[in-house]
Amino acid sequence: MTYDRFPDNLDDDVDAGKDPEEEEEPPAAQGKSAAGRASQLPTRVTSARTMFEDELHPVSLVRRKWEQQPHLRMTRESTRLPGPTSTVNAIAVGDSATASATAEMDARTVLNLVPSSMAGRRRAAPEDTKTALPNKRAKYKKPSASEYDEVTRGILSLANEIFRVNLLVRGPYDLMPREAMALAVEAWTIACEQLERPLEENEAIMKIIMSRTAHLTNEFKNAARSAIGRLHLSPDEAEKKSLPISFEADRECEAANRNLAEFLIERDPFKRSGAYASHVIASVIHTCIFRNKEALGVHYPAQFNPVPIQVLALAATALDHAIKEWSTGVHQSLEFTQSSASAIFNGHMNVLSKFEEVNPEGLARLQDNLYKQGCYKAGVSVETAEEAVVPMLADDDFTR
Repeated sequence: MTYDRFPDNLDDDVDAGKDPEEEEEPPAAQGKSAAGRASQLPTRVTSARTMFEDELHPVSLVRRKWEQQPHLRMTRESTRLPGPTSTVNAIAVGDSATASATAEMDARTVLNLVPSSMAGRRRAAPEDTKTALPNKRAKYKKPSASEYDEVTRGILSLANEIFRVNLLVRGPYDLMPREAMALAVEAWTIACEQLERPLEENEAIMKIIMSRTAHLTNEFKNAARSAIGRLHLSPDEAEKKSLPISFEADRECEAANRNLAEFLIERDPFKRSGAYASHVIASVIHTCIFRNKEALGVHYPAQFNPVPIQVLALAATALDHAIKEWSTGVHQSLEFTQSSASAIFNGHMNVLSKFEEVNPEGLARLQDNLYKQGCYKAGVSVETAEEAVVPMLADDDFTR
């Protein structure tokens, strides 16, 4: 803490303490003695003028005069910095300390010594005050069939198959969560009975079975994308409507792709011959249900002969989604979620219900043709598929 000046009456008291008979030294002698005293300053003090002023005002007189003023003494004591103030102590410590000079109101140089080894050291925070990083939230791990033994995996595989069949027959978007859980429990129970392995279901197994819903809809979405990629209009129809024959992944065809997408989405299916009889819809159904001899349509003829209207609606919904991905003229992948597909699926179900009212024979013929074509695509005949269901004989047949 610094002060602008000393008390006004400080010099008068100092002069009064001198002996009137004492003669002053000549100016040359004063300069010589001052130079000699300045050469004896400690090496750590950089200001010779400060020590010269101390010689002009003896420390004892300044301290005595300062103690006679209580209010200033109290201010000095409250603002005095701790640490050694003598030159002897500063010299004794030497190079192992760092000295900082602070000018106080008595114009003396005060050396606050701090050991050099402690200058760069910081005090560590207590353990209880350290803020620890929050623990990362554990990632959710989906249950997997690989976590179970071979017997359980066999039951689970059959239960998944039964659950998928029930979804296709009833529709994947009209089920409430409670109804979906009931279908999963039913599929597990039937699988245990058929394999004669009665095992109790648990929550993890139910989650694995119910996840087949998303798998099933994604299969239809991927099949629809492939079918739209292979779509080709007849040259006559394309020329008549001023449309391209197919979608092209080219920036120069952006406007043509957009017009083709609008034509395929907005046209009324009842304004063209053969409602829902497009080969594109048949391609999606055959890819998902009649892929090979082990497909669901072959193993479960009672459920898929004829092909249910729910399967037709799901295939049409997936195709609408695939066409919308081209609506901007450039293909953009869109999410095929329940919220985005449920309304479209219900719309197709309403159209098919009207189809059944207006022309039930035509709808039945369409469903039957889809099943026969599917069996042909799978590499089996219709008779072979129907032989999977053996009719039960009557009692009289065993007594003849």
